[in-house]
Amino acid sequence: MKKRREFFKDVLGSALLLGTADTLGSIRLSAETKDNNLEYSVAGTFLDACSCNVPCPCEFSGSFKEGCHNIGVLVLTAGTYKGADLAGAKMVEAGLAGSWTHIFVDATEAQKEAAFALAKTAFSVYGKIESVKSASIDFSGKDGQYKLAVDSGRVLELTTEPVLGIDQKTPIILSNVPTAFGSTVMQAKSINGKFQDGSRSFQLSNSNATFNDRVNAQGKFST
Repeated sequence: MKKRREFFKDVLGSALLLGTADTLGSIRLSAETKDNNLEYSVAGTFLDACSCNVPCPCEFSGSFKEGCHNIGVLVLTAGTYKGADLAGAKMVEAGLAGSWTHIFVDATEAQKEAAFALAKTAFSVYGKIESVKSASIDFSGKDGQYKLAVDSGRVLELTTEPVLGIDQKTPIILSNVPTAFGSTVMQAKSINGKFQDGSRSFQLSNSNATFNDRVNAQGKFST
């Protein structure tokens, strides 16, 4: 979709490269999200898994034409937004790419308002936001081998492993691609996953995943 392609190109670009701090540029927010304090910084891990084969064609086309079910995870080791310290906050989206998405946020009471706002801004590109909820989010692992559970697995579960390159030691690297959190990501695959929230549900098995475990960026959203 043109909207997604322009979002990645103009807003995210190459800002969240592996191990690189940069500025994301600007994003036009809707009237209900306007605010005078939209400076942010984010650092941590981003993981994306979907129902496509490895690799997902959307990584190269910059569109959601495949219409894949997907799960996105942003876990912050440090971060600020709307004046709040977001270190430790976790955000998950699950949905049908380009169509609908459900968002879950695990944050302290002091973080909730800012964490909800950041999650909605970051994940709105995936589709129409149908719900935004507080939830317990458990995320563990490293180097592409991750486990994720929302509300102890009752809502969502996901496990992934890295896809290693020719040296059989490090994951394959995809660079200069229009992905959500940087133009450089590492290749992984989803071993299994499941999502159930209200009438929406799907499963993942031996399908695509990518990750960036060195997200590091700061900037300011413009209204």
